[in-house]
Amino acid sequence: MKVICTLPNASDEISGVKFGPHENGTLISEDISHEVAAHFLSISGYEAFDAVEAANAAAEVARKAAEDAAAVAAEAAAKAKAAAAVADGAKAATKPSKAEAKAKAATAPADASPAASAPAGGEQEKDDGMF
Repeated sequence: MKVICTLPNASDEISGVKFGPHENGTLISEDISHEVAAHFLSISGYEAFDAVEAANAAAEVARKAAEDAAAVAAEAAAKAKAAAAVADGAKAATKPSKAEAKAKAATAPADASPAASAPAGGEQEKDDGMF
């Protein structure tokens, strides 16, 4: 594909692309890829040499952009799924099983009952109203 540069005083090489003389003082590029052409065509002062080629270039650039976006979305979804799996694994590792909870309850110290905190000899302390 080729593009025409209508800018006055343009160089015979622009962004690494060689240009040569064309009609009415304009310059025409050497054959370039659709992506490079799309870059030039996004700048004021550049025109497509062939309208059909310009449409094909735009379609090719749009198709590639859509493919890139789909690849990025797929990668993001895979990362989110992996992060969710790690989070689920962390929850499972910190939550005791029912068997562990029963074993802990069965081995709780006997002195944890309210009767164990009463004074020896069955006596109760009297409240004398003092602090």
